[in-house]
Amino acid sequence: MWQGLPLIDLKVHCLFVDLPGHGKSEFSVTDSPQGGIEQMAIQVIALIEYLGVEKFDIIGHSMGGYVALEVKRLKTQCEKVVLLNSNFWTDTPNRVIDRKRVATIVQKNKTFFLQNAIPGLFVNPNKFKVEISELIAEAGEIDSSAIAYASLAMALRRDFTKLIPLNDLYVIHGLADRLVSAELFKVRGILDGHFFELQHAGHMSHMESPDELIQALKVILKDFKSNSNSTVGN
Repeated sequence: MWQGLPLIDLKVHCLFVDLPGHGKSEFSVTDSPQGGIEQMAIQVIALIEYLGVEKFDIIGHSMGGYVALEVKRLKTQCEKVVLLNSNFWTDTPNRVIDRKRVATIVQKNKTFFLQNAIPGLFVNPNKFKVEISELIAEAGEIDSSAIAYASLAMALRRDFTKLIPLNDLYVIHGLADRLVSAELFKVRGILDGHFFELQHAGHMSHMESPDELIQALKVILKDFKSNSNSTVGN
């Protein structure tokens, strides 16, 4: 998902990880979704340790954000956590029901689910028809069991409201992201330069507002602190 971004502008070393069941990473159908996000984080940490990476920052989009939080909890060398179109609390009861419903639907008709779910992640799906078609094709390569597992694992994830040091946590949020409201971050104390709102993005900020996303990451990785939340984009 990161290949379309001008990450070279950040002037940092980047490591891209396919989570289990995604890309070329294997997925075991015997794994239980209970604690699934933590298990994904353990595999990410294993790769980091294998490569000899010491101190590092981590960014995760959507479910990847939940995995990033677990990496932070388990690995003291993890410094900043950047949540891109993600959050750090658990789902509402209704959202849990929705995720369980997704797990059932995708097992019965994966193509139907993808064709209906992916366009809704964009503010203006008509503007990103090519990208949406590519995403549907890529997601179509993922095993139905892996998608169902991920949905249930997210429903069962840990609540980080009191576990994550807010001074290490940064949020990049799409103004039109239908999955979470900006107000929910503010009431949980994500202020003082740790919250960046992209004005022209929904849940797919890396595709909808790539330049603004890079601007926000430049600020975060330079450890800039301001006295108020930041708005990126005009």
